[in-house]
Amino acid sequence: MDAYNRVMLDVCRESGMECHNLAAHIPKDISAFYDDVHFKAGGARMVAEIVEQQLLAKPPLGHADGTAAH
Repeated sequence: MDAYNRVMLDVCRESGMECHNLAAHIPKDISAFYDDVHFKAGGARMVAEIVEQQLLAKPPLGHADGTAAH
């Protein structure tokens, strides 16, 4: 999974696509996962919070200063 993640991040960088490295923020243990790939409810909540922060960090859903657009 680490190798796959590295390749995906490289592809994003090379193509200029926005990409968020969730693996860097989600603990790789039973607090977040049932097994190596399936999230528990707590892990899914962590992902949702990270994605929310990223989406609200810049336009069109957030302002350049990181505040949410109204």
